[in-house]
Amino acid sequence: MNRRPIVVAALSLLCAAAFATTSTLGASADTRILEFNPTQNFGASFLSTYNDSGNDQRTLMSFSLASIPSGNAISSATLRIFGDNQFGTGQTTISVFRLTRSFTEAQATWNIASTGNSWTTPGGDAVGTTGVSNTSPYASLSTNQMSDTWLEFDITQLVTEWHMGTHDNYGMLIQSSVGGRYLYTSREGVAGSTEFESNLPELVVIHDAVPEPATMTMFVIGALALRRRIVTSKKA
Repeated sequence: MNRRPIVVAALSLLCAAAFATTSTLGASADTRILEFNPTQNFGASFLSTYNDSGNDQRTLMSFSLASIPSGNAISSATLRIFGDNQFGTGQTTISVFRLTRSFTEAQATWNIASTGNSWTTPGGDAVGTTGVSNTSPYASLSTNQMSDTWLEFDITQLVTEWHMGTHDNYGMLIQSSVGGRYLYTSREGVAGSTEFESNLPELVVIHDAVPEPATMTMFVIGALALRRRIVTSKKA
């Protein structure tokens, strides 16, 4: 029997257990912006992705990554928001884009990111993975618009780019395809329905410390010792 895969698997598990950390981050800012009310700020109100009959509503959200050490590698990043379907029917697609301009929660509207700082394009300056506006989102989720449920988006690439400094962390823009009617709980605990006030948006990041050479040497020695023990046992 070939024992080498066992050794490799054992070493991999040991490394993962020793260095992987899960950080659950709360939003540092979030708000919704409305096309039909382009100059009003909704500040600490509930969030929404609503796109029906010319009523386009989008959510702006940001998370600080300051608590994640700069030398760590991002293994995964999942955005979780709690949604309440507002009479939407059929399937809709909700997409996440990277903001290219910072926003202020208490000032942002459909027309401006902050006071005296207009969006280049009303509705938010945001791009996808290719750097093109409203194209190739970093994450998308097709849903049958269930009520009272957590919606999860894999935004590992986006968080990695922020963490590595590839792009400035201005936050994200979340929007839906035509027919979407979702409300979400905001970071302040404001929701379309009061029973969901505790389901705050969160970003769950799994990150790994890159081990120092001396530490890796110890793991290699341990793996070799384990292999030697297996071989000795086999001969016996």
